[in-house]
Amino acid sequence: MTILVILIILIAIICGILVYQSRSKMEGFALGSNTELSTCPLQSKAYLDRNGDTLCCDGSLSPEGDCAKPLCALAQRNDMPSCKAMLDAANKAASAKICPPSLPNYYTDGNGTIGCTEGALNNEQTAPSSMFSKTCKVYLNTPLTIDGNKITSFTVNDTNEDSCSVQRRLEITKQDMKKLFGSNFIDVIKSKKDVMIYYVSFTIPGSTTPGMCQTKENLIYNAKRMSLDGNGIFTTEAGRRAYIDSIKQGVQYNCDAGKAIFIDKSMTFDTLKKQRETFIKAHPALQ
Repeated sequence: MTILVILIILIAIICGILVYQSRSKMEGFALGSNTELSTCPLQSKAYLDRNGDTLCCDGSLSPEGDCAKPLCALAQRNDMPSCKAMLDAANKAASAKICPPSLPNYYTDGNGTIGCTEGALNNEQTAPSSMFSKTCKVYLNTPLTIDGNKITSFTVNDTNEDSCSVQRRLEITKQDMKKLFGSNFIDVIKSKKDVMIYYVSFTIPGSTTPGMCQTKENLIYNAKRMSLDGNGIFTTEAGRRAYIDSIKQGVQYNCDAGKAIFIDKSMTFDTLKKQRETFIKAHPALQ
């Protein structure tokens, strides 16, 4: 009786292994030690070639299961590009444009989830392999609305604290400011109210009080939020646009020390004064 029970258990285990192998091949899983990805890249279709290898098709399969435009192979082959190599290259290009330096690994699941992480990715490269890895998110570019008015130049990617855009700009701004100020640089600070707003803190030579400047994004963001008011900065929409234009040209500033700074330049107050005079003459609507 005992032998019979053991045989039944062994048969069940063998059947389970065979079913798993069959399902793995049908679902696009390549088996073997040289597997690079467990599934085909997003938007591609898995199919078996005549050798029984799992390939990925860039398009629809024929009724017979053939592919007119093979994309890549899950396992290493000499006659076919590696799916992992292709995906690595695409993710590296996306990372260079989107991810903060501290979170260099880009991923997407094809269903709206896009982000960057510090750690390794899962086999499909659709999420971090560890739930404890630090991440940031890429949100849809929905225009930011304040007091019912759309600010189309800014989106939730500019204001959400866990946004990759916010974290990337903060880290890159710090790198640039260190180059500009050298040993006088202290830090780039996120404000608590609007996380996309940054202030650059630095040491003023000969002073015990740190200097503080606003970044260009800060000035533009605040200018777009301000209401038109006879007693305020802007009395006309034309004045607001001219002010924002002056920020982009490096004419406007908001700084506590004798240097007006932006991400890519610095200037003395004398130079700034001359540029402002020329700009205001060309923009009489500026209030």
